[in-house]
Amino acid sequence: MHEVKKEALNDKGGDKKLEITDLERKHDFRLEYRQRLDLFFKSVLAFSAGGLTISMTHFLKAENIPKHDNIISVLQNSWVLLFITILTFSICQFIIVLQGRYIITKWETEVSKSYDSIVQTMTMKVIRAVVLALGVAGFLTFILGLVSLCYAVNSAVNIARG
Repeated sequence: MHEVKKEALNDKGGDKKLEITDLERKHDFRLEYRQRLDLFFKSVLAFSAGGLTISMTHFLKAENIPKHDNIISVLQNSWVLLFITILTFSICQFIIVLQGRYIITKWETEVSKSYDSIVQTMTMKVIRAVVLALGVAGFLTFILGLVSLCYAVNSAVNIARG
């Protein structure tokens, strides 16, 4: 069980005292962390989808198809990498939804168990490891995809200039 420590905080006027427990602090951190994680996922997905859509829309027009095979190859690779980013981050989000469902089910079937005893199970550790691995892989493909896309666009512009 958690040791509950209370810390009294005075507001600016010094009149009121607000007591915050370690458990509340942990809960607040988890919420804030989850919000940052959601924003990160959404940002990477938006940039990946945007880069993929805009570049494909531009370069798949007959007049804009690069003349050099190496540029086409780099461009295609960037599209594959950005697609993999979208795929891995979508899978991560889905697994996180399943993880939440797993916790709810455990609470409903094993009412006496605490939250910490549920999240520290081997199943939860495996889920977190899979999400972490997919997240890292997705972020690496995101970076590589954007760098490849920028390289292909830069090369195409340099060749077009002559």
